[in-house]
Amino acid sequence: PQSFRDGRWKGYLASYSYDDQLYQLREALKDWVEYLGFNPRCFRPGNFSANKDTYRAIYNLGFREGSCYIPGRVKPEWYALWSDASPYPHHIEGIDFLDVPVTADLRIKPKLGDPPHLRIELGNLDYLKSILSWWIHHLSSIDKPLKTVVVMTHNTIDYGKRVEGRIRLEGLIQAISEEAEKIGFTLHPSTLRDIHEIADRLAYQI
Repeated sequence: PQSFRDGRWKGYLASYSYDDQLYQLREALKDWVEYLGFNPRCFRPGNFSANKDTYRAIYNLGFREGSCYIPGRVKPEWYALWSDASPYPHHIEGIDFLDVPVTADLRIKPKLGDPPHLRIELGNLDYLKSILSWWIHHLSSIDKPLKTVVVMTHNTIDYGKRVEGRIRLEGLIQAISEEAEKIGFTLHPSTLRDIHEIADRLAYQI
């Protein structure tokens, strides 16, 4: 909200009431449609600032999938409180909205801040690969029909150029393929909408 239009909104998204969130997001949606020419249906909040009112607002605006948090993130100053949030894809209670969280290392539970997670800018490639390796092996040990790896980045890196971020991203893509092959998983690169359609076919729940 702080970077929206004339700067009138000073707080993080989840610090606002349902009505205020709905208003902000509706106005932002108008701008998106005007400039890009289509209605989006997938959502990720800045700083992962979201709560139950956010889910209700985005659903009412036509969003049906999202990747709305890092499991284990505890950032009160950003109204991003996800200490006990599920790390697996799940429908939000009462609405047909599927949330597919960012991949994080569940073994580390910070009282404040973030657990290690798959953010391209976070650490070197070996660091990211260590998180990935643990997560893939974790997925192989649990009975979940939907097994996802979600990588995130800021929108400030020009991945069209062969900069450090792109080199790290390419290395992580290769590592995902190699780790999946070791376990015997078959990779299916998917949009959030693809995952939602699969979840609905499976009648998937937490």
